[in-house]
Amino acid sequence: MFSLNQQIKGKFYVKKDGTQLSLKVNAGKDFYHMMFSVGGSGHNKETLHRVMLQVLSRNFATKGIQTAHVLHADTDNYHFHVIANAKSSITNKAYFFDKLDLFAIRQDFATELTRNGINRGAVLKKDQPILLSKIIRHC
Repeated sequence: MFSLNQQIKGKFYVKKDGTQLSLKVNAGKDFYHMMFSVGGSGHNKETLHRVMLQVLSRNFATKGIQTAHVLHADTDNYHFHVIANAKSSITNKAYFFDKLDLFAIRQDFATELTRNGINRGAVLKKDQPILLSKIIRHC
């Protein structure tokens, strides 16, 4: 399997004025990939999409960050994949999300799910019970 950049090597998008634009993707700089777990299955998909759109609007669109999302409902754990542009269309500057920013967004998602009848909490990875049990076993 080839990476995206290997597949598009030497290929260009030609603008109307004839100039060529490289199709190279700088994944680490151009966008973020995030996952938001709903937990369980059998939830109303329309409700889940509405919740996700509200969270994306509050946390990304208001900052000029474009997003795309998809719900994976073919597993026992419904979850969203979200791609967020790393550059704000308002400021035209790169936008950086640190771990606390992402945790705040996950908390917002959990709160919105709870408001819509799906009891959910957000936990930092370091505070997850399974991780804590592994740490305790090695002490």
